[in-house]
Amino acid sequence: MWNEKLKREIPQGWNDCKIKDFMRIFTGKKDVSKAVPGNYKFFSCAPEPISSNEYIYDGYAVLVSGNGSYTGRVGFYKGKFDLYQRTYACVLDEDEHNISFFYYTLRYLFQPIYSGGKHGSSIPYIVLGDLADFRFAFNETICTKFVDATKPMFDEQLLRQKEVEALTKLRDELLPLLMNGQATVNYHLSAY
Repeated sequence: MWNEKLKREIPQGWNDCKIKDFMRIFTGKKDVSKAVPGNYKFFSCAPEPISSNEYIYDGYAVLVSGNGSYTGRVGFYKGKFDLYQRTYACVLDEDEHNISFFYYTLRYLFQPIYSGGKHGSSIPYIVLGDLADFRFAFNETICTKFVDATKPMFDEQLLRQKEVEALTKLRDELLPLLMNGQATVNYHLSAY
């Protein structure tokens, strides 16, 4: 049936909803230059996070870049983190189980529309309202089925992300030691 707010047809029994109907959205308070090395991820609008000695949230979050060359880019993180003042975190305070549905909704519906920003001339940006008022078609039954099907893969992806972070940290600690001869690697070729 035709939905006037979405300006397209949606299946009967579906509703048009806004992201703010489900998620709490907030930003950080710091400028990127205020981040200091620490134990927690600090997400700015750049593709790779830096670190911080403080965190403002602990849990699942969908992250949206608010300005710069990566405006509108959607990412995901689970754990303690801090945010740049123009990076948005979208969180579910009630049922974190559904986070994968909203991550994929924002990644595949919001990101293509808002990539590159909607405002600004020299530095593109999006505002909180662009994200909070983003409309999409929603059906509770389909959401539940989607989450049931994707949650195991989503959790596996999170596990792999943590493993990559641990291996990267180990590499960064060992590589200087190997390069200056403070450590060596013993290896042998086995006969086939």
